[in-house]
Amino acid sequence: MNREQIHSAITYLVAEKNRSAAFDCLKKYDNDRLGQLLLDSYYTALPEVSDEGVERIALVGQKESGLLFCLSSTSQSYLYLIIDEEVSCLGRFDEGVSDPDILHHFGYRDKEQFFKSHSDPELLEEYLPLAGDDSGFCPVCRSRAGQNHSFGCPVEICPWCEGQFKQCHCRFDQLGVEAISDETQLEELEGLLEKKGRIPYGPDQRLSYPSDEEK
Repeated sequence: MNREQIHSAITYLVAEKNRSAAFDCLKKYDNDRLGQLLLDSYYTALPEVSDEGVERIALVGQKESGLLFCLSSTSQSYLYLIIDEEVSCLGRFDEGVSDPDILHHFGYRDKEQFFKSHSDPELLEEYLPLAGDDSGFCPVCRSRAGQNHSFGCPVEICPWCEGQFKQCHCRFDQLGVEAISDETQLEELEGLLEKKGRIPYGPDQRLSYPSDEEK
């Protein structure tokens, strides 16, 4: 769903009284890839058959290649997860995160700890769109040019073969395994990557990352 399709979805699916705020939110993320992905997911399958549009997007947490967002409408808020640009709705914010693997990934012991850290969606820091030319930021993990990618970002370049780190076989070769199956191996891999010397993000890396037209 592109911007025009999202605009049409708001026109036909969102109640008239809520459209103005929804259009304002859409305009705010005109040039922001992650914002567009989130709005696309929301309007492709409106949660709970709602007739309310997204009025605010907040970033709840970020770790490795995963980002946890809160999308708020007039009367409800929802949690969305993005991993490697794949978006999934986790449900209502007031129900929290139920999946223990997702909780652990973002550093929460359990649902109770999540709510202790994030008791009110209105208090979450708003996700700000990239301004103007976004080539100074990684299109996935949003690291600035010259900074290391979030560990696990699919755009990161492998320091051993200079291919894309999540696509090449070097991660398995360095660990001496055929597959990575647990958190301990990931921690060991991150240590090996740091020891070798990670390649920070640069705008030229965007050239090897698929565009919307190529996907």
